[in-house]
Amino acid sequence: MGRRCFLKPGGTAPDLVGVRSTPPSVVGQPVIVRWSLIVAVGLVGAGLVRRAVGLLGWIQQTGLHGGWIASWSFVGIGGTVWAPIIMSKPVLLMALAPRAMFVALAAPHLDLLPFVLLGLLRLSMTDASYYVLGRRLPDWVERRRSTPATGLRGRITRGADWMAESICRRPWLAGPFLFFRPSGKYLAVAGAYGVSSRTAGVAAVAGTITYLVCMHEGITKILL
Repeated sequence: MGRRCFLKPGGTAPDLVGVRSTPPSVVGQPVIVRWSLIVAVGLVGAGLVRRAVGLLGWIQQTGLHGGWIASWSFVGIGGTVWAPIIMSKPVLLMALAPRAMFVALAAPHLDLLPFVLLGLLRLSMTDASYYVLGRRLPDWVERRRSTPATGLRGRITRGADWMAESICRRPWLAGPFLFFRPSGKYLAVAGAYGVSSRTAGVAAVAGTITYLVCMHEGITKILL
């Protein structure tokens, strides 16, 4: 049964009792939201396309090692994206995306030895490729050295180059540094600046094992 409308005494058509008029601002909101979403999706898509093009160019330049690094990067991204769904399987989550939080979640579900072996395998999966790329791309160092030391950016670049060369030319400094920071980018820098493969490999493996042992023992003692 339709709603009955009555005019207020002495009122006009806009003063209908029981009729709600929708403000123009409310009417336009769905359109604004829709177009905002379209623009946001377009910007995100354009950013992803640019990153994909840059990644393909990088893979073409670096060859097999670049493709290996990129493939495991995609695995890690996928694990992070699916984390809310596979949170009940922390070991699988750690194997896909070995971020510190996911590694900590998996610690109570594995004994020390399998935890360290799994973590070492996953965290070191691309270390050798980063080091090799650093050795094969020495022109990166030359470009940094040829950057004019003018302006703040130039001074920072030359200062970083001096620091990296000072550390990498001294194994007794390069080893401890890679022990505490055994990540791919630092291994690439070590390779580019001439750190021996033995020093880089031993320091990175020892640092990763120490990190995993401390993580496992710390988390299990907190929870138990």
